Amino acid sequence: MIKKTLNLMCIAIVSFVTVFSAGCETVQEQKPLRVLMIGNSFSISCMKHIPMVAKSLGLKLDITSMYIGGCSLQRHANNIVTNNVDFRPYRIDRNWCGKDYFTECIRNTDKSLYGSGFENLKHNNIPQMLKCGDWDIVTIQQASGYSWQPESYRPCGDLVVKTIRELAPGAEIVMQQTWSYAVGEKRLSQWGITQDEMYEKLRCAYRDFAAVYGFRIIPMGDAVQEWRKRLPVKGTEGEVVGRGKDLYHLGPAGEYFQALLWTSFLFDVDVTSCAYRPEYVSVEQAALMKQIVKDVVKPSKLK
Repeated sequence: MIKKTLNLMCIAIVSFVTVFSAGCETVQEQKPLRVLMIGNSFSISCMKHIPMVAKSLGLKLDITSMYIGGCSLQRHANNIVTNNVDFRPYRIDRNWCGKDYFTECIRNTDKSLYGSGFENLKHNNIPQMLKCGDWDIVTIQQASGYSWQPESYRPCGDLVVKTIRELAPGAEIVMQQTWSYAVGEKRLSQWGITQDEMYEKLRCAYRDFAAVYGFRIIPMGDAVQEWRKRLPVKGTEGEVVGRGKDLYHLGPAGEYFQALLWTSFLFDVDVTSCAYRPEYVSVEQAALMKQIVKDVVKPSKLK
């Protein structure tokens, strides 16, 4: 009888330990979402605020930018096919969960905390960079000056897509839809189009190229246009695009707007509760940005 009781106690203890262990196994630390941006100044502007926005929402983001100013899909394609193994035309910036990767690696002896393969890659080319990390998402975009011209996306964009698929097969490829210039930008008159016409043309061009592959689109151009409608913007007054004589890059408030939208898109989250806000963005401006983001970002097809 005593032996039988002891056996039952052992079974109960084993069962408890098994259940407890199983419960522990289901609680896993969130891994950072690993994002590589193959872009230009219209993508690197996202880096200024997105680490803080993501951190404010309790999200872990490992984001890397490959940057050449004004780089088009054609130039990206040309960079890919070069035979020069020492050709490293892109500036690399990486932020690991709110920390500058390269600075932290120098200061921190345990580099394994930040992954591997990046320590000496402050400049690199696309094929090598695609091989450096187990990317979750790779983003691409057209240079703004060509964004409204549908013929500029192919076949160069096809080569970029093919290369990403071959060298980072586990990554989802998404496109950032860029935005139309502020009223007064001289290139609009040179091209003979208005701000609204540039927006409509680039919107169609991104949509049509993305449709070939079934890519999702980060709708930054839509968000900027909605801002102009809802504020409403008169000329450059109240614009999120432009600063001084620069009427095509995002201004300081626009960079925050971009970070909100990217975070919402990448993580499928509502950014309304984001507490982070730079002091030069008013509470009212931030509220409008968050509402627009909520309206234009569609839920992920992957969920």
